[in-house]
Amino acid sequence: SSRAENSSSLPKPSTLAAVTLPSTTESPSRPVPKETNPRHTRLLIFALHTLELRLAALLHDVAKPRSLSEDGRGRHFYGHERLGGEMAERILCRLRYPRATVRRVALLVRHHMAFFPHPGIKDQTLRLTLAEVGRDNVRDLIALAHADARAKGPGRDFTPAQAELVRRMEDILAAGQPLGRNDLAVGGDDLLKLAGPGRRPGSWVGRILALLLEEVLAEPAHNRKEFLLGLAEELLDAGAGDGTAVLPSGPRGSAGG
Repeated sequence: SSRAENSSSLPKPSTLAAVTLPSTTESPSRPVPKETNPRHTRLLIFALHTLELRLAALLHDVAKPRSLSEDGRGRHFYGHERLGGEMAERILCRLRYPRATVRRVALLVRHHMAFFPHPGIKDQTLRLTLAEVGRDNVRDLIALAHADARAKGPGRDFTPAQAELVRRMEDILAAGQPLGRNDLAVGGDDLLKLAGPGRRPGSWVGRILALLLEEVLAEPAHNRKEFLLGLAEELLDAGAGDGTAVLPSGPRGSAGG
């Protein structure tokens, strides 16, 4: 069997964490929940091959003890991924990892639940998730989620619903749909020309670009220079340069014409 499968021979992250990462272990008054499985974590770490992914594997469920709640429906860890991202950032900063490594690991931890689909999830929601993660980080996030699924037990893998969600995200990436400001058909120089010589560069440019990105994430077909400049002009007139304008709910009219 592979090294990853022979978990008894692997170092125990829970033991290492007690020495080097005391904030990842809990006191007797806050016991580690049974869902935080050291064997699962060991298998997950050894299924991955970069420092950032292994650190993310070690820390992906670090916030489960602090987010544990129980009700008539069972035990829950609502928001553990968001809290875990914050904890991962503090832990790795304290251990003096490079800032780029800290940011990347915290992002992977914060979004490691992205492949747990909800019924009726729309492509717009997937694009928002991909925009938050960043095009350059999606492959690592998929690798982390896939290793997480497979480490749950022999023969385990993505569920059909998870595999379908990954396929839809990969289709969005393959289609080159806009996910960031650099993907927009207009840029800061275009906005400065639109505003005219009386308007100096400033934070208003970023605010308008953020609103334009919000529009094209809702409707990728609107990522056309003529359309976006028209929308930018409306936003300027409505006070977006002062941070007072917002897009109306939902994407705007047809991008044709």
